[in-house]
Amino acid sequence: MSDERSHIAVLGSGAFGCAIAHLLAHNGRRVVIWCLEEEVAEEINRVHLNSRFLPDMVLPPSVSASPDMGEVVRGAEWIVEAVPVKFLRSVVCQAAPHVQRGTPWAVLSKGMEHGTLLLPSEVVDAAMLEAAGFQVQHKVVMAGPNFALDIVAGRVSGTCVASSEAELTQRFRSLVACDYFCVCCSDDVRGVQVSSALKNVVALAVGIARGQNASDNTVALLLTR
Repeated sequence: MSDERSHIAVLGSGAFGCAIAHLLAHNGRRVVIWCLEEEVAEEINRVHLNSRFLPDMVLPPSVSASPDMGEVVRGAEWIVEAVPVKFLRSVVCQAAPHVQRGTPWAVLSKGMEHGTLLLPSEVVDAAMLEAAGFQVQHKVVMAGPNFALDIVAGRVSGTCVASSEAELTQRFRSLVACDYFCVCCSDDVRGVQVSSALKNVVALAVGIARGQNASDNTVALLLTR
C-alpha cells in the first residue's frame, strides 16, 4: 500500500458507518468518515464520539471525520459506503468527481432503490456513470445480521462479503474480520443483496404471525418457504 492511499474512506456517519469505521480501526487501519452534518464530524474529531447516532460508544483515535467529500475520498485505499439506500445515489454523485479510477468499493447499503428497484451495487454503478463517466470496476457487497452496537461492543457477529472477484473478496475480508467478527465469502453478489433486502419483509411476516399466536411450525413454514 502506498503512502498516497493510506486511509479507508467511509461514506456515512450513521450508526452502521461508525461501527464499520470502528471495526476497520480495530484492525489497524486509518479511517476517515464522511459526515453530512458538520457537527457530527466536529464531535468525532474532538472527543471520538458520535452521540447523535451511536451514543456512549468511543471511536478509536485512528478514526477521523470530515464533511468535505473531496477530503475524505481523495487518495483512499478503499471507499466503503454505508448510507441508507434512498440517499445512496445522491451521495455517490457527490463523491464521484473525487474518485480515482480503479479504487475498490465496498457497498454496505441494504434494500432496493425506490422507483428503479436497483440493488445498491447497481445504484453505485449508475450514479458513477452519470456523475463521473465510468462505473466502479472493483467492488464487494457486504450484508448480514449486523447490529451496530453489538459490533462496536465487540460481541460476536458475522456477515457475508460477496464479489465476482475472489481475490477482492479476500482482501476486504482481511480488513474487517477479527476474533469477534466472522466473515464468510461468496460470489453471489445479487443473491446476497436480494436476501438482505427481503429479510425485513420476512421479519415483518414472522412478527405478524406471532401476533396472531402462530405456532413454531407456522413460523418455521414462513422462514423456509
